[in-house]
Amino acid sequence: MRSGSFEKVLPYLAAQMLGGLAGATIVWLHYFPHWKETEDKILKLRCFSTGPAIRSALPNLLSEVIATFVLVFVAGAIFSKAVATGGLASGLGPYLVGSLVWGVGLSLGGTTGYAINPARDFGPRLAHAILPIAGKGDSDWSYASIPLLVRSWVAHLQGLRSGVWESKYEDNMSATRALLIGSFAKPMVERARKPLRVRKEKCFPVHAGRNVGRCPSMPRTL
Repeated sequence: MRSGSFEKVLPYLAAQMLGGLAGATIVWLHYFPHWKETEDKILKLRCFSTGPAIRSALPNLLSEVIATFVLVFVAGAIFSKAVATGGLASGLGPYLVGSLVWGVGLSLGGTTGYAINPARDFGPRLAHAILPIAGKGDSDWSYASIPLLVRSWVAHLQGLRSGVWESKYEDNMSATRALLIGSFAKPMVERARKPLRVRKEKCFPVHAGRNVGRCPSMPRTL
């Protein structure tokens, strides 16, 4: 994206949508006998798509924007070379991002179910609409626009962050890192440059006539 190339946008978008649709289909098959026994249509829908605890368009949209921006911003910081110059250890990135998604859900997801990605809501909602789920109700397409709008808002915020803050952010991170490293490294370097002082221990004779006049231990450095 930063290079100005958008060649992978449509393939990635299609792959995520199809992935959400396939995952929702697996859920439908896994719980196949349960759909008929479950009377609550809203509970059935919530197995596939998100929904707000209190339906109010603007607060719902704001909640999704905040949660999605936190996800994108912190994920970008995790993989930023300004934070880890040499990059993350192999296999650590997915673990950190998974923990981040979990943390976003626990802290910010209670209001709307935190779609934080249009594919996470649209694909499963589409599956709910087309699959022959026993006793299902409406797929609530009136709310589907909220997760879809979120990505455009967050894309603008992310673009603002990348275009305006990125250079200053990286400069500040570099300065902070240099300050922290210097505060620890400077005393160690200064100490290493000082010549070692050797303190010789007094020699005591050893009984039984052995090693008389020799020191029982090596000199110690300070």
